[in-house]
Amino acid sequence: MATLAEQFTGRTETLSDTSPSVEIEYVVRGASSESVVHATAMAGIPLEFYLPQGVRLERESIEISGRMTGSDWRVKARFEKPSAIRDEALSFEITGVPVHIETSIFTGAGYGPSVDASRVNVSSVIGWDGSTVLGTDILQPVYSPVVRKTVTGDVVTASFRAQLQSLCGHVNASSMAGYDQREILFLGASGSPLDTGKWDLVYKFAVRKHRYGFLVGDIAVVSMSAWNVMDVEYVDRVVNGRMLRVPVAVYSHQVYQTADFSILGVTSL
Repeated sequence: MATLAEQFTGRTETLSDTSPSVEIEYVVRGASSESVVHATAMAGIPLEFYLPQGVRLERESIEISGRMTGSDWRVKARFEKPSAIRDEALSFEITGVPVHIETSIFTGAGYGPSVDASRVNVSSVIGWDGSTVLGTDILQPVYSPVVRKTVTGDVVTASFRAQLQSLCGHVNASSMAGYDQREILFLGASGSPLDTGKWDLVYKFAVRKHRYGFLVGDIAVVSMSAWNVMDVEYVDRVVNGRMLRVPVAVYSHQVYQTADFSILGVTSL
C-alpha cells in the first residue's frame, strides 16, 4: 500500500498581501505506477493550508516532480489564496436565425407594365397578393457566447443554483462585458464538480444588438430593443387606383424581463 509523507525541508513560501502561496514537497512510497502516485497524493494532501497569520490558502495543483526509486516518487503541491471566481474561458458561435419579415429595408426597383411606382425607392411590403402580406424569411445573425468558469466549492450553494435558475430567460438590466442593457439573453448554465473541490461552470448566452433609425414602410422607427418583438399594424388603402396593405403603426413589445447578471462574474463575451 502506497504511503505519503511531507518533506519539511522542501517547503517554499511566497508572502504577499494579495497573492501569497506555498509549495510543499511530499514523497509517495510503495507506488507501482504514476496513477497510484496521483491517487495517493490527491487523497492525502489537504485541500487547505493556513499561514501563521491565519490566511487560508487553497490547494491549486499537484505535480509529480520525479522518481526516486522503482516505487518512491517526489510530489509537489501548490497552495494559493482562493478567489471566489477565476479562470474564465470564452468560446462562441455566430449563426443566422430565420426571422419572418413583411417589409423591406428598401425596394430599389420594379419591372413590368403593372408596377406601382409608390412601392419603388421606399421601404415596401413584401408579397402583397391583394388580400394578404405574405412576407418572407431572412436570416438574422445571433452571437452565442459560452463562458466557462472555475469557482470554489463554497460558491455553488443551493441559493446560488436557485439564483442561476431565476436568471434564465432574462436580459441584462445594466451594461455588461461591452454590451448595452437588454442586449444579452441568458440561456442557462451547467455545473460539475472537479477533483480539486472546485466547480466547473458553463454559462450560455445569446446576444443581439439594438436597432436604430430604420424604416417600416414610410414610418421612421427611432429604436428597437434587441430582444423586443416588433409588431407592425397594417391597413388596406387605395394607392394609385389599387388596393394595397400599408403599415400605419409599429409597436415594440418587451417580452423578456431584466435581471442583474453580476452574480455570474462574467468579464468578457
